[in-house]
Amino acid sequence: MRRGAPQASSTRGARMFAPLVLLTSMGAPMQCGSEPDPSRRLEETPAEALALLADEFERAGDREARIRTLRFIVQRHPKSREAVDARVTLEELGAATADPTGGTGP
Repeated sequence: MRRGAPQASSTRGARMFAPLVLLTSMGAPMQCGSEPDPSRRLEETPAEALALLADEFERAGDREARIRTLRFIVQRHPKSREAVDARVTLEELGAATADPTGGTGP
């Protein structure tokens, strides 16, 4: 009979512990394998911030600063969406370079 008593108390302890485990696991964040929605991001990427800066230079009428900023985007963030837009804008401004990295050369 003594063997049954410890089992009964350990079973009772397990039954009391199970709800605690369940409650604490419910507060854990759920992970999702999908890509985050870009419209819900709280911060912009460096390339986005630079593109905004280039837009500000355009509004201020500072053409050279705009061109330098667009070239910097192409050079430092060549695979970004902003680099694609920067290349098009540089072409429209007649400031495109032959250097695929967007560098200004020596």
